[in-house]
Amino acid sequence: MQLTFVFFLVTEQNKGNEKMESHEKVARTHLMLSLIYGVGFIIYLLIFFRYGVSVERGGLIIFASFFLGALFALHLIISKGARNKKEWAKYTSIIIAVIMLIGFPIGTIIGIYLLHYCRSWT
Repeated sequence: MQLTFVFFLVTEQNKGNEKMESHEKVARTHLMLSLIYGVGFIIYLLIFFRYGVSVERGGLIIFASFFLGALFALHLIISKGARNKKEWAKYTSIIIAVIMLIGFPIGTIIGIYLLHYCRSWT
């Protein structure tokens, strides 16, 4: 039931045989990345609240959770900007894609995908 609802939400905006524009593909990629970082952020917060702060690991858990939270917010903002065809979202996506190229193999694939669709974004 939930899977069909999510599929409906994803396909609702692209009805018919229309091809999805490049900025939409970039926006959806950033949205998926924000969801991944958001899940990581929640997991780290749950670890933090469940086990508390110890001297050895407390600082690392707090840093990792805020880092993932910042990445979550960044990708969410870029996704909204790309959906509205903002130029700053295009250039920010290019910068993030170049940084992601370092993360072999998954980051490289996502980086190439973003660079390809940022290049064809009109």
